Amino acid sequence: MEYYKKKFSSEEMGASNSTPQKRNESTKKPGPKKPTTQKNAPRKEPHKKSDSTKKVGAAKNGPKKRGLNQSLSLPLLGKKRVKRRVEAFYLVFLEGKSNMLKRFISYYRPYKGLFTLDMSAAVIGSLLSIAFPQITRELLRNHIPNKNWQGMMTLFIIMLCIYVVQIFTTYLRVRWGHIMGVYMESDMRQDLFEHLQRQSFTYFDNTKTGHLMSRITNDLFMITETAHHGPEDFLISVTVIIGSYIVMFMNSVPLALISIVPLPFMLFYGIHFGRQLKEGFRRVRSTVADVNSMVENSIQGVREVQSYTSEKEENKKFMQVNQVFQKAKVINMKSWLDMNP
Repeated sequence: MEYYKKKFSSEEMGASNSTPQKRNESTKKPGPKKPTTQKNAPRKEPHKKSDSTKKVGAAKNGPKKRGLNQSLSLPLLGKKRVKRRVEAFYLVFLEGKSNMLKRFISYYRPYKGLFTLDMSAAVIGSLLSIAFPQITRELLRNHIPNKNWQGMMTLFIIMLCIYVVQIFTTYLRVRWGHIMGVYMESDMRQDLFEHLQRQSFTYFDNTKTGHLMSRITNDLFMITETAHHGPEDFLISVTVIIGSYIVMFMNSVPLALISIVPLPFMLFYGIHFGRQLKEGFRRVRSTVADVNSMVENSIQGVREVQSYTSEKEENKKFMQVNQVFQKAKVINMKSWLDMNP
């Protein structure tokens, strides 16, 4: 019995010593296999496409694009360029102008009453200005030579009433028209300020503060003046021209036809010098913005300027900007005098 116990215990000890070795062998991770290199192994040649496969591939991929130097591509490119330019012109000019005009007209909607009053006063005043010469003509032709005192007194009273009505319509047109322009200016300035608040930081980094101030103050004031006087002057001019020619054709057809001859030249003259005035006005507005930005920058950095005693340099910079503004304004005034001699 003791023999078998010793043998059994020796077998258990052997088994216990053998198990850790198997675990260690199992836990060992196999290392990366080294690639077996075959010496003097034959290299594989790349597969060469046959002529038939090349033709099939060319048919699938389609014909190659022609170069710019080939003659057949030039008419196609010319047509595409013309089409793109027409589309760009339509998008930028027509749609942009129409959208801008719609937004501009939308500022009249809250003040329809004032706009109607202003335009009505303008039309009435222009029609009365046409009637005044007709009454004078009747007075000089019939009543004064015939010494018709009663008719003369009647016409004098009518002329006085016309003069009073013209004063009243001018008062309405000037006062309430400018009030409408002030209201529109306030709305535009509020919308412009809200639009500036939504801009990114890069916009303010690339735009000068003086230019923004000029847009909000000076340029916006000129826009509202145009909003007030533009439709009013246009309506007065159309009414006076049409009404005058109606009266002239009623009095003398040959003289009316002779008076039509200079109209095309006057139209060309107005359009030509109007473009010059437009360019000069834009130049003046841009230089005003430069002056404002220069003053704003110098005032903000006045401590640094005085600490480094660079007042002379700042004066030279401002003198240059001021001279540019002076030249632009002189050119604009010359164009205005050429148009209105």
